[in-house]
Amino acid sequence: MPERIIKFIREHHLMTLTVLDLSGLEMWPFHAFYAFSPEDAFFVISSEENTKHIKMLKENSEYRENSEYHINHATDESHASLENSENHENHETHEILENHQNIVAGGIALETKQIALLRGLQFTGVMEPCSESDLDRCRLLYLKRFPFAVLKMDELWKITIMQAKLTDNRLGFGTKLLWKKD
Repeated sequence: MPERIIKFIREHHLMTLTVLDLSGLEMWPFHAFYAFSPEDAFFVISSEENTKHIKMLKENSEYRENSEYHINHATDESHASLENSENHENHETHEILENHQNIVAGGIALETKQIALLRGLQFTGVMEPCSESDLDRCRLLYLKRFPFAVLKMDELWKITIMQAKLTDNRLGFGTKLLWKKD
């Protein structure tokens, strides 16, 4: 991940995320404090189990396990047109959705009225509860950033960034820096 994106993420502490309920195709936005691991390109957030967004993510897992849910594969004819980048991106998105039920979209923004200083990050990622093997690492990362969270530590969630776009007007109006996970 480019250093400019890492630096921007570290300068902030609050993100907005949106989850998608696969069974009803409902979307829900929420805000979260985050810690960030630049080495592995993931965020850690804490959230209560009874929130709407966490319920939606958990229902996605149940829906996926208990239904005939699947994404139709492209036909051989449309495979031939995947050389076009838009179709290629759609194909990659379908592959991600087939393998992960908890896709989120998020943003981190610098709020300012000075257009020349506007900066913001948009990203997509996979949001899952921190695994047993990652839990200590994620807890340490989060508590290092937010020591007060020790008083009320909710369930920790890991958001692995799949792709990100940083807009930085300080480099010229509308300048964008793109990153995609290998």
